[in-house]
Amino acid sequence: MRHINKNPEPPELHRFRRANRRATYEHLPDMLRINIRSCLVQEQLYSCCYCGNHINESNDYSHLEHFKPRHHFPNLSLDYNNMLASCNSMNSCGKKKDSSYDSQLISPLDPLCSLHFLYTPEGEVKPNPNHNPDSARITIEMLNLDCDRLRGLRRRAMQGIGLGLCDLSADEVEQLLHSFEKPSSAQLPAFSTAIVSALKQVLHELEG
Repeated sequence: MRHINKNPEPPELHRFRRANRRATYEHLPDMLRINIRSCLVQEQLYSCCYCGNHINESNDYSHLEHFKPRHHFPNLSLDYNNMLASCNSMNSCGKKKDSSYDSQLISPLDPLCSLHFLYTPEGEVKPNPNHNPDSARITIEMLNLDCDRLRGLRRRAMQGIGLGLCDLSADEVEQLLHSFEKPSSAQLPAFSTAIVSALKQVLHELEG
């Protein structure tokens, strides 16, 4: 999970809310929903808010997710700060979470969210014992972030840069870290946060 810096709400959503003060998400026109999702995908650098896999604006690849579900928090259904873009996997992330919620669920809007999780070169995600591991465990289970499918995808992404397949020097690891922590494009590589976490652990072992 990577911290998401929210942009101001789209002007179209602001105007809709002002003109329809009793409206809920269900009242949003389809084209406005598409516009909002596009804004979310772009501000997330084309990365799923929960797992970090690549997404785009298409209905086939992403959906508009409410961190606090509309069913339980109808007053937040049009709050842009409660809206995220999630991948469309049926067994993880927003689709898996559905209308479930727990007050300990870690939000990608938390600036320290990435510190709660540790990733291995084998693709596993685990709670960081030094950063509220109970909340991380709840989040991993509710979003099914350690399912076999995501493990395999993360493992292949890491193998794509040599992690787990060959011995990397500390200099090589540092160069890789820099490229993933400060991407030069408007789109993040898939699972970049998981890769950064694994690279930091490898670097720690090399320098230890």
